[in-house]
Amino acid sequence: MLTSIKKSFIYILLIFIFLCLLFFYFSDSIDEVAKSGVKADLKNIKEATLQFKKDRGSFPQNIVQLKPYFNIIPSDPWGDAYIYTVGDGWVELKCCKSKEVQVERFGSE
Repeated sequence: MLTSIKKSFIYILLIFIFLCLLFFYFSDSIDEVAKSGVKADLKNIKEATLQFKKDRGSFPQNIVQLKPYFNIIPSDPWGDAYIYTVGDGWVELKCCKSKEVQVERFGSE
């Protein structure tokens, strides 16, 4: 007959396996939600960047210059800043944390 310690260990092991299965089942759903958030953020940053250009005649040199257009400058779902690159007449926004790199590039290229 199993002792109570062995029974407890078996129950804990079964719960752990169940939680692992749940994690793997829902991890793709969580990534999809994060990607949706990234797409929405990139769209909002793009709109603010275009409005900045309309108001001031040029693209902002960094994302911090967009502060007047946001209460809080968006960060990706993992808490990191979006990668904001300015070229000669174009802007590129990136988020590299999701399984797929999300890129929004606009302006003349």
